[in-house]
Amino acid sequence: MDPRRHRYPQRVTRRDAQRTSLRALALPLPPALPGRAAAAAFAPTALELALLGELLWTAYGADCSSAPRAASAHGDIDARDIDVYVALSGGVYRYDPLRQRLLPVYAGDLRDVTQDSAGVADAAPVQLVYIADLRRLDDAGASNAALDALSRHGDCHVDAGLVAARVALFADGHGLATRLHRCDGARFAQALGLRAQQRVLLAQSVGYAA
Repeated sequence: MDPRRHRYPQRVTRRDAQRTSLRALALPLPPALPGRAAAAAFAPTALELALLGELLWTAYGADCSSAPRAASAHGDIDARDIDVYVALSGGVYRYDPLRQRLLPVYAGDLRDVTQDSAGVADAAPVQLVYIADLRRLDDAGASNAALDALSRHGDCHVDAGLVAARVALFADGHGLATRLHRCDGARFAQALGLRAQQRVLLAQSVGYAA
């Protein structure tokens, strides 16, 4: 193949731009992607408990035939390094994927703490908080002794992102909106009394778009 035939022009003229549709050259996207844009505003309408349960089950691996297993950057090792905490108006719960239950961990509304640390507040009825448990990662043998703490923390962010992506796909298929953002992890950890090896990574607003 002659590489000269595939060089970009040194200068694009207005006539070139009119004759060429750059959009026509783009690869087609899956139909689900356009609807997955981050929501700008949420309605305060509460989610039905059954719908929330299906969303959490999907987030942690509904495609598994046996025990649920979250997608992970650690290959075949089932580290389960990410816990999903659910902040609602009445309290904060930790999702137990094995028993498919919400376990109460805090009595009170902490959704203001889980708001975007950049100052973008929303009225989403559900705030999912993704917390990495580094001790569980070590116990599963998923961490390499030669891997520095920053790299291990980065792997956990990947795992949290994979869970968040499942949530976004489920939400798009069920008329919900989501927005992934950072939160005040220090305040959230202090309120819940988390251990030093539990790291608050990200939060995700879930609800109906306003």
